[in-house]
Amino acid sequence: SSSSSQCGSHIDDILVIYCDTLFAKDLTCIRALQEYDGVVFAQRVSDPENYGVLEHENFILQEIVEKPENPSSNLVNIGMFYLRNGYAFFQTYLQEVMDRGVNVKGEYYLTDAFALMAKDGKRVWIEAVDKRYDIGTLQKLLDTQAALLEGRQVLGENVVLENTNIGENVSIGNRSKLVNCSVRNSIIGDDVELHDLEIENSTIGDCVVLKKDGKVFHVGDHSAIR
Repeated sequence: SSSSSQCGSHIDDILVIYCDTLFAKDLTCIRALQEYDGVVFAQRVSDPENYGVLEHENFILQEIVEKPENPSSNLVNIGMFYLRNGYAFFQTYLQEVMDRGVNVKGEYYLTDAFALMAKDGKRVWIEAVDKRYDIGTLQKLLDTQAALLEGRQVLGENVVLENTNIGENVSIGNRSKLVNCSVRNSIIGDDVELHDLEIENSTIGDCVVLKKDGKVFHVGDHSAIR
């Protein structure tokens, strides 16, 4: 408790963006929203029942409801928030969430603190982003890359391609080497070495060596070789 108060005492404006939130939005809009105590950024969706729904009155936050059966709004939380007074948020609302001791697997949710702000009469504005990309699964990550690259290829520094065809929507990290390969719609990390492979709709991490007809495999959790 004391550590959170000490941290909060040094914070004024604060912008929080979750690490899995990829979005398109001109954030200078915050300058025009200084009359509000905070901003929750949102996305309009066709299936709000699968998300944390932002219930509002004229775009002023009233409540955040997780996966409601009958959502009253199609604006959902995307994991991006702005606070005009970070100190008050930490000292008052986030501290209350922690003091209640209600958490999920040891985690306290910022959304609970925002819900407390709304109930306390604070004015939290809901601002829709232009686009938001879901990268929560490997397939969604590939879909997002395809949407951003629009058929192009992105190669890092010192990439070596020998007798290799690079198709649409491919990104390859630094210092990777591909020999006798065909690659399409895939993400390949740094320091990768690939030989004699046809690769499609794949994600390959850093420092990976793959060769056709290989006999030695060092494969980590949640991997697939098909």
